[in-house]
Amino acid sequence: MINFIVVTPTRYKQFKECRADELNELHAVILKGWSDTKQETPHAIRMYWTIRDELSVSDDVQRHENRCAAQHEA
Repeated sequence: MINFIVVTPTRYKQFKECRADELNELHAVILKGWSDTKQETPHAIRMYWTIRDELSVSDDVQRHENRCAAQHEA
């Protein structure tokens, strides 16, 4: 099932900016290394804790196993 929602351009921009911050933080942690515990992991990326060993970065693209997850925005 696919659902669509109507979003104002301003709200969409806010969502994109928030998501970009999360992905940039995830990118940095993948490259630097994960904290020893989930509680030490930045709150914004804790949802990735259970798959942290499956995440990697290749050519500035975040990957989950062999699939492209997101492109890093500098």
